Amino acid sequence: MKSDVMVIGIPKSGNNVLEKACYLLGLKPTHHKHTTDWHLAEKNKVVYIYRNPRNVLLSAVRYQNEQVRDSTKDISPDKLRDMFYDFFNCSLPYVFRAYEGWMTSNALIIRFEDLISDKDCMDKIADYCGVEKPSYETFKGLYGAKTPTWSGKLSDWQEVWCPEIDKIWKDEGMLEIEQSLGYFNG
Repeated sequence: MKSDVMVIGIPKSGNNVLEKACYLLGLKPTHHKHTTDWHLAEKNKVVYIYRNPRNVLLSAVRYQNEQVRDSTKDISPDKLRDMFYDFFNCSLPYVFRAYEGWMTSNALIIRFEDLISDKDCMDKIADYCGVEKPSYETFKGLYGAKTPTWSGKLSDWQEVWCPEIDKIWKDEGMLEIEQSLGYFNG
């Protein structure tokens, strides 16, 4: 079965919900990929998703809490720090910098927060892929996603952020990365 579109993004950026959006549009997406090879967009239809980096970090910790047997479900400064420096085998800033090429590639760039809150975002995907725009009911089917990593609520970094993590965030250059993505939390 040939894919209509490739789904790509940094881990925990909303890749599963983007896949679901593509299925709801009647597309055959690839199972999402985590690759920095933005050249794929030169010869393929690619939708690249990005998300508030603070929520990417929080979502990764929440996901790890679910995956590790006998792990407490708390979100501690230690867990946030550890995940920051070992985000799927690299530091979080390294990963975001490695994926920067996607932002200026030929891919359709989708912001996670827009995908889950604005039907126009699904309309853009439909236009890009040459399929019919979804109804509002189809768009509503996206929320909650019921995807393999959906934990029942959206990550909200403001609930767990602390001065220790804020210092690491600033010292390691994440404010600049946030700003380059259109997020700036001072």
